[in-house]
Amino acid sequence: MNVDAVRTSTSRRRAPLWLWIVLALFVMSVMLAGSLLAWLGSLERIPVNVVIDGTEVWHFDPSGFTTGHWATLAVGITLAAMVAVIAGVSALVIGLVVGLGVPMLVLLLTVAVLCSPLLLLGALGVWLWRRSSSPPASTSAPGATRAANIAG
Repeated sequence: MNVDAVRTSTSRRRAPLWLWIVLALFVMSVMLAGSLLAWLGSLERIPVNVVIDGTEVWHFDPSGFTTGHWATLAVGITLAAMVAVIAGVSALVIGLVVGLGVPMLVLLLTVAVLCSPLLLLGALGVWLWRRSSSPPASTSAPGATRAANIAG
């Protein structure tokens, strides 16, 4: 057999699934931050003022933002989006576990209580079957071997 003709395949080590999920979540968060920043950048000439009863309460003017402000805003939006998605998925999983798991546990306990006489009979049968299949104890009297060891 020609050794050169045999191709050895090296297994590629793949990244774990959670790493791919976090990476996809990060990319989506960066895309969201980019779209929000582009939207805010288009509002450069439009300052927003909130006036209540003739008193200016809040003022927002994106034209005064420096590069540091935009970078901080991008990082904040990215982190907030990632935390929001993770919290939403966690709440969904907890809701499913509590919503489905607790009723299933109650049903299982109810069935176990209702079938407890049958379960006890089954346990007795298993115990008797295991006891009958165990090797028998020695047929000699328990004290006979000790007496023989002392005398010998």
